[in-house]
Amino acid sequence: PSILLPQGLLWKRIRERKARPPTRADPPAGPDGERDAVPGPAQLLDLASEKDVLIRPVHSSLLGEQYCFEVVSTGGRRCFGCASAAERDRWIENLRRAAQPSKDNCERVEHALSLWVYEGRDLPLRRRFLCELHLDGVLYARTTAKQADPSGTLFWGERFDLETLPPAQELRVSLRREGSSLGSVAIPLTELAAARQALERWYPVCRERPGAPALRLRGRYRCTRVLPIVQYKEFAEYLTFHYRELCARLEHATSAREKEEMASALVRVLQSTGKAKEFLIDLGVAELDRFGEREALIFRENTLATKAIDEYMKLVGGPYLLATLGEAIARLYASEDCCEVDPGKCSACDLSDNQNNLRQNCEEVFQRITASGQARERTIGLSLADCYVHPAPFLVG
Repeated sequence: PSILLPQGLLWKRIRERKARPPTRADPPAGPDGERDAVPGPAQLLDLASEKDVLIRPVHSSLLGEQYCFEVVSTGGRRCFGCASAAERDRWIENLRRAAQPSKDNCERVEHALSLWVYEGRDLPLRRRFLCELHLDGVLYARTTAKQADPSGTLFWGERFDLETLPPAQELRVSLRREGSSLGSVAIPLTELAAARQALERWYPVCRERPGAPALRLRGRYRCTRVLPIVQYKEFAEYLTFHYRELCARLEHATSAREKEEMASALVRVLQSTGKAKEFLIDLGVAELDRFGEREALIFRENTLATKAIDEYMKLVGGPYLLATLGEAIARLYASEDCCEVDPGKCSACDLSDNQNNLRQNCEEVFQRITASGQARERTIGLSLADCYVHPAPFLVG
């Protein structure tokens, strides 16, 4: 995508904006008297005068750029690119607050979709296929393009988490081949919202044609009613200081799926209050006491402790893995170079080339991991103070 607004020009206008006396559109100053850099683009977009404005991440498959977000208003839609996921999330949060200063004090409904595109079957051979995700006709993401194997099967195994969505009625997944469409799957979002768990099944791409390709999808649509933040204060205090009693009572009364969801929510709440590490330690100690001398079962069952540890690792390790290995894995995923080194699964003449391909990919991954130690502070654990000196996002088309 082309850069429509030079980064230096945008940053200059932000500095000029900060140098002027504060107006009603400015967010309040922080405890040290500093102001965030966000009022510059907020003023350029005139968000304060908008009644309905949507600010959300843009999936990297649409623009070919990572860490982008878009602002949808009556004036149209604009996309901005950032240097990292943490920077993008800060800009999104601060722009939302600039557009809706009283957001946390109002009741609202938030919409989110999680969709897994697993695989396709009965696909024509010698073609590359991809899937596109539409909500009420609007394209939100697409999978990578891959070629089906000799049996007509293709495995994507890609997950899409779309949040801050406008209200929608239908999810449509289109199967495309080299610019042409083979058909699509239409799924009412009410069907995904009604299921207690993510709904998974095979969907035929064209119901009228026997033997047509089919897609295995798994999806969940959530409409979450969010109350004013003040109404969560007492509950947040209870979770912070009484999570031991709560977890002890729920340990044997919940299924493995329910434990996973509850552990995810608890870890995020307690991470925001600074108690996540203490929470994990307490659950780990309780796990040791519960199993006693049955050491072989410790941290092996589906307990709140094991689920909470998994969720915490995703929460703190996910951004690191994405920043460190995301680009290399994406390139390997899209590459047609073969890395099969099992002599029983490849020809003898290809074995040497495959070994070299595998060796090169492993060396790149290893080098990225070792080099990440020096840049660790730039990829995870960024403080809010960083947003005062971070460069502005660039506008992309």
